[in-house]
Amino acid sequence: MKLHISADKKLVAAPCSDKKLVIYSAADGQVVKELGAQSGLCGVLSRDSKFLVTASFDGVVRLWDLAGSKQMQAFSGHRSRV
Repeated sequence: MKLHISADKKLVAAPCSDKKLVIYSAADGQVVKELGAQSGLCGVLSRDSKFLVTASFDGVVRLWDLAGSKQMQAFSGHRSRV
């Protein structure tokens, strides 16, 4: 599991043991967003913190819109975890 800090250092993306990815405020540690259940994921925020890309042990890479907290695209076809 890996943490990712946004370019402006305001947000922290963290995978959790309940298979969700949580976005925290770096200033006060409050939860900003929670994104869908996946297995063994990590995430990287876009430079402007509007999007997040997650990768998981199920071999699927997902693109998320953080404003709407919804998955925009899923890229599958990997033969092993990503």
